[in-house]
This record gives sequence, structure tokens and C-alpha cells, in this order.
Amino acid sequence: MAIVKARATQPITAETILQVTAADFAEICEMDIRNAYRRMKEAAETLFERRVTVRSIHADTGNDAITTTRWVSSCTYVEQAGLVELQLAPKIIPYITDLESKFTSYQ
Repeated sequence: MAIVKARATQPITAETILQVTAADFAEICEMDIRNAYRRMKEAAETLFERRVTVRSIHADTGNDAITTTRWVSSCTYVEQAGLVELQLAPKIIPYITDLESKFTSYQ
């Protein structure tokens, strides 16, 4: 859901705050709103711990380079508001904003 919001927010920077609500989460995941609060908080915590590895060519040396980064640089769960605020990690932003042109899109 945050990736969809990121693509709709242009330009996106490391300071951009993306909000996901429990109501949106419940609708997309087809679950009860009470369950959505708990599951969204768990999902936010899990997302913060996840990382991705990107392979590229180092600009100065021409050698293979492997970069490991987190998906998000911060994740805030707002208690009793059913709201998560995410900030994407700076290294991941170029990949997220160009995602639609590279892969099949999903709801």
C-alpha cells in the first residue's frame, strides 16, 4: 500500500511521509477493522526489519557492487489512530518510483 502511495506522490524524497490507515488496510486485506489495527502494527514492525539487496555496477571502478538497504528508514505506528507513517529508505526510492515500468502491476 505504501508503494502505491509512493508512486502517486511525485516527487518522492527520503523526507516524504507515506500514511497507511487501518481502514485502508482492512479493505485491501479483507479483514475486520479491529483485526486490522493489530495486523497493521505487526506488518509495520516486520517491514522495518526487512532488507533488500541490489546488485549494480560501481560507477568509478566498473566492478560489480552489492548494496544492502532497508525498505524504510522510519516507521511510526500512531496508537489508537489506526495509522502508520512510513519513510522510504533513500537508496530504495529510485527503484520504487520506477517499479511499474519494470514489473507486472498488482492491486
